[in-house]
Amino acid sequence: MPRIALKFAYDGTDFFGYQRQPGARTVEGDIINTLVRIRAIAGAAEANFISASRTDRGVHAISNAIAFDTSFDSDRLVAALNARCGNILFHSYLAVPASFNPRRAVMRHYRYLLFGCVDAAKLREALALFSGQRDFINFSKSGAAGRFRSIERIDVTERGRWIEIDFYGRSFLHNMIRRIVSAATMVSTGKANMHDVSLALEGNERMSFGLARPEFLILMDVDYGMKFVRVPYSPETAGRWDDMLAHLETLEYLHRMMPK
Repeated sequence: MPRIALKFAYDGTDFFGYQRQPGARTVEGDIINTLVRIRAIAGAAEANFISASRTDRGVHAISNAIAFDTSFDSDRLVAALNARCGNILFHSYLAVPASFNPRRAVMRHYRYLLFGCVDAAKLREALALFSGQRDFINFSKSGAAGRFRSIERIDVTERGRWIEIDFYGRSFLHNMIRRIVSAATMVSTGKANMHDVSLALEGNERMSFGLARPEFLILMDVDYGMKFVRVPYSPETAGRWDDMLAHLETLEYLHRMMPK
């Protein structure tokens, strides 16, 4: 049976996180239930359904990804999902090999939006400590077996009333970006110092700098080194998406970044 990968955006506000769980509305749960309802798949296990990234509760996405086996027509599939999936917008697809696993990305790109008075120079200095291969046991919920990751690049851009922090890496641990942002923000406001952060990155002593708010974290893209086919969406779908985003302080930015 053919295998397809889809990219999609979502407003994470009304979901109890991404990963499906009993008795709670989640992004993954809504997608699987809709795929079954439109008869694109019989079930997640039967279709070898796999998600690329499991974002926390309240976190948004511009381009998360899934892959599954289906004989459903690709263009019709995206339209059918957009007609039935609330708070989720599917925008791209690609026919992929049977062995394709969306978790094995070439690069993941996350963006955190900081609002308020922050010393950008000190923020950059603190964030520079996290670039490269590091021990992130103090910056995640993971145990010792999942403590090392590599951040390829961290960019800081000032845009009027907010600062954009872009993180690039193949994979990230649970809560990792939000904990890094919280630590760097504390340094920039004088509540922590560079030595504290350096010591935490040595991983020998358990330390915590708190957790930045989830609603300003956006999964921008999961890159596989392959070009996905962009599917134009209807004015009705665009209007519905506009309504869902109206409450976000990041409205102007998200409009600019949404695929056209």
